[in-house]
Amino acid sequence: MRLLPKDFDRLQRAILALHECRTVTALKKALPTILLSLVPADLFYLMEFENSLKAEQVKVVALIDPAQQIKPEQIHYIEGALLAHPIPKYFMQTGDNTALKLSDFYTTTRRLEASEFYERFYHPIGVRRKITVPVAATARSLGAIGLCGNGKDFTERDRLMLNLIRPHIDLARRNAERLADERLKRAQPLTDYGLTRREEEIARWLAIGKTNAEMAVILAANVRTVEKH
Repeated sequence: MRLLPKDFDRLQRAILALHECRTVTALKKALPTILLSLVPADLFYLMEFENSLKAEQVKVVALIDPAQQIKPEQIHYIEGALLAHPIPKYFMQTGDNTALKLSDFYTTTRRLEASEFYERFYHPIGVRRKITVPVAATARSLGAIGLCGNGKDFTERDRLMLNLIRPHIDLARRNAERLADERLKRAQPLTDYGLTRREEEIARWLAIGKTNAEMAVILAANVRTVEKH
């Protein structure tokens, strides 16, 4: 299928937004907004798993879930059951990175609702529809983005948009990691700057992308104090 001009424009804006992210932290923060501008959904999540495909159980090493719908019990369940799920199983067996919908495997709602995955994972987070795209994470982890809903199924237009944006997500992450490596090589140690202990502490939080408001909460300090430091 071909994209409509308005979808092509959305895709171009999303690609530019991805490549404006200069750190992995900034990229992860931006991903929900960028992806949901392309494919509207009720829930966005990004899960990263340890890269150990031969293990009987994987481990979730990072989760981005802005709506905070995914609870520890769902994470614990998916760690033990992920390799039996038809979507990751397809990705691992074929190496094909095409975005996949739940309905590609559960062809009726009744079949989905009869599955253990629905009972233990999808039902608790209020999801009947999902489209998933695998993304690069790190040398030690694998990532997958899920866009979920409870109404109409995702369309072939949605699948195409995710397939077109996926390589740019991977490239934006690699570029951010490369920039971080270059900055690290050029960086002087904090001790060279004559900072106080609190200024060093704030500098370290700032380096990983924390905002003034976030640092104020972490340090139990006033926002104005953080700004002053």
